Amino acid sequence: MNPLPFVLSLPHCSTTIAAEIVERLAVGDEEVARSADLCTGEIYVDLPVVAVVPAVCSRLVVDLNRAIDDQRPMGVIPQTDYGGNRVWKPGREPSAALRAQLIERYYQPFHTRLRDVLATTPCAGLIDCHSLEGIGPVNAPDRSQRRKDVTLGNLGDPNGSTSARRTTSCPGEILAFLAEAFRAQGFSVSLNSPYSGGFITATYGPLLRQQGKWAIQVELNEDLYKQPDAYACDALKLSSIKMAMGEVLCRFADDLRCTDQKGGTP
Repeated sequence: MNPLPFVLSLPHCSTTIAAEIVERLAVGDEEVARSADLCTGEIYVDLPVVAVVPAVCSRLVVDLNRAIDDQRPMGVIPQTDYGGNRVWKPGREPSAALRAQLIERYYQPFHTRLRDVLATTPCAGLIDCHSLEGIGPVNAPDRSQRRKDVTLGNLGDPNGSTSARRTTSCPGEILAFLAEAFRAQGFSVSLNSPYSGGFITATYGPLLRQQGKWAIQVELNEDLYKQPDAYACDALKLSSIKMAMGEVLCRFADDLRCTDQKGGTP
């Protein structure tokens, strides 16, 4: 079977922290684990797509889904995690030189690789792969609300249509194809809520649309495959999710192919 025509980016899949950084951190293993998008590497890396671009370091060291000059507390070099915990020990925060080193070591290679893959690999579009907690945490826009199984983002409104404040990263018709592919596998789906897309979707989407391609952010609800009493994957549920994701992407590719044959991508 030919690879499915999608490039997958996994900017938050890693829990790896270089040895020389570990002793600077104020957070422990549990916080590092919770900062990652749970099991997105295991779910996506082996899918039969044209390319997968994964992170090789924890987002607590360098957040690849931020602008390179984002200096906010949860910016490109985070100062706090999503639980409000301080990332770095007092007095051990990264200096300007170390920040530049981290950017050069982790941020630049990831985005260079992603740009190169998108420029040289025939594909229909980019899927930016994430996970989210089953109930909105205190600092989320949907605080205390139970979330759908899947959240799809194209920077648009809850119908997937053009946003008043920016161009969507993907035509609404294509977003609807992916939503229906998920629903066919029994998943509930939300469009652009609670999240409509991050830096990767917003940066690469407009460039890809100029080429007749697109970018979509996918957030999987961790309750689909998480152990009920631990922040870890349930092996059987994870296997089921991986199989379902393969079916979703196969149907999505078929729908896109049929649309092209009928007269072009929307």
